[in-house]
Amino acid sequence: MNRNFKKLSVGAATLALATAGFGPATTPALAMECGFQVLGHDYWYNHCGTGNVQVQVDRLIGNEEACFGPGATPVSRTLNRPTNVFANGSC
Repeated sequence: MNRNFKKLSVGAATLALATAGFGPATTPALAMECGFQVLGHDYWYNHCGTGNVQVQVDRLIGNEEACFGPGATPVSRTLNRPTNVFANGSC
């Protein structure tokens, strides 16, 4: 899985908070719907298609783009939490 990030808004604090927490794709114990999910205090993006998808991660402060593979991928749980994650093309 390619996890290259392209910052859309950059500040020293935003950069540190925005990139923390992306990890390898893993699937949570319960079945998930496709797309952005909030499960308790955990944030996930579940890509139900095949191949990689470019997603935009909207955050309280700034946004970023990332490339996720098929399946559920955790999105960070920082103070700069995600407010929405959506696919915007392939990568």
